[in-house]
Amino acid sequence: MRIFPPNGLRRSRRRRAVAAPGPYSALARLVTVVLVAACGSPGPVSPPMTSSSVMTPAATAPADTPPTTRAGTQPADRPPTPSDRPVPASVASDRPSSQAMAPERPHVGPGEVIVAVVGSTGTRFLTLDESSGLAALPAISERLRSLATAADGRLVAETTDGQVLAADAAGAASGTWQTLPIATDSSAPPGLAPAARGSGLIAAIPKDRQTRLTWLDVRGQPTTTETIPAAAEGPPLELPDGRVLLVIRDSRDNATLVLVSASGALKHLGVAAYAVAVGGSTVVVQDTSSSLHVGGLADLLEGREPASLVPWPDSATPQAFAVSSDGGRVAVAWSNDTGAVALVTIVAHDGSAWTERARFSLPGSSDTAWVAWTR
Repeated sequence: MRIFPPNGLRRSRRRRAVAAPGPYSALARLVTVVLVAACGSPGPVSPPMTSSSVMTPAATAPADTPPTTRAGTQPADRPPTPSDRPVPASVASDRPSSQAMAPERPHVGPGEVIVAVVGSTGTRFLTLDESSGLAALPAISERLRSLATAADGRLVAETTDGQVLAADAAGAASGTWQTLPIATDSSAPPGLAPAARGSGLIAAIPKDRQTRLTWLDVRGQPTTTETIPAAAEGPPLELPDGRVLLVIRDSRDNATLVLVSASGALKHLGVAAYAVAVGGSTVVVQDTSSSLHVGGLADLLEGREPASLVPWPDSATPQAFAVSSDGGRVAVAWSNDTGAVALVTIVAHDGSAWTERARFSLPGSSDTAWVAWTR
């Protein structure tokens, strides 16, 4: 699971217009929308990856072609990305380089990671496989602006036109995405995420320097609501014990992490962050210079920033990241120095440090991508 506070992520070389802060519409605007149809059939599009291909382009795939699952005009504006912030040279020089970290084998199995590449006409999906590189899945005409994995393994996504889609691994592989009876305010940053328990969702709706946290069932009906005295910067991240991690803006307009208890009480963790992802007992925090810090969740909850840094490819900026459910691996999508999404890396802990274990080159020229683990 992960949260992305797009209105706090002022990292892009070309700042996204939709990333400006703004209130969500009321939950009364929930509507029922239609199912997304399938298009195409999945198939491998690249030769097998070998350990020698890790530091070079690993695969190719079809260019960004118009998907055919649904007719309709999509918004012309580009959806927000998790990050694309210019990195100060003094910070970049201190980051661990991934160039020298050649793995023995990629640490990703067939279908474990799904990459959503957002184009002007819809969203293409790719899977990563240690034996065959990249494989294409059916595309959809909707343009995603968030993607996360629920506790039950489903993928949950918001679209730029206010829809909420869901699919299990088999559904994503066949292009069968379900449209949930929920609508979001597409003019505001994404604020919806899977709940940590069950199959429901949790929404963070900021208004007047407060945030209403609302839990929704699968029918989109609210079940619980808490109001906290801080404006959320993006989707909430619920932990298995019911507490919620949330990125907010403090009184000095700094993006920072808070922990919300079951009673709605706030604990300021004192960790500057634009985005956070959790899997198992592992957490990844993206700081205000775009560096990705990885470490133990328990330390973060005590106000200590994770000490290790995710290896940073040359001339790259993190676009999106997600932690596997066992906490042992991190998938990161990176954009190149032109802003185009160029590659995905898999990072794992080797017993002493977090190192890059696999690298997959992405085709096309999209500047927005999301990554998610299916298990």
